Amino acid sequence: PTEPSAGSLVPGPFAQNSRIVTVVVVNVREIGALKGSLRGKQPIGITGVVHSDQYSISDGFVWWKINFDSGVDGWVVQEAIGLAE
Repeated sequence: PTEPSAGSLVPGPFAQNSRIVTVVVVNVREIGALKGSLRGKQPIGITGVVHSDQYSISDGFVWWKINFDSGVDGWVVQEAIGLAE
């Protein structure tokens, strides 16, 4: 499969201080890219807050910096999070 181009990637409905929840087990990285050092993982169902409305597009993914309520904080791929209710 081919990677989507950066122009075809659309940031999700997130903004600074949006409450999010992980929808899969997610790798948390130091920067918004696959080359970023792995800081740890967060399990499904962990909540947090979007750090800012700035996002990164790298390696075929949209990345968001998240301050999780517990555990490690850092950058995660958009597909791994959803808006918390």
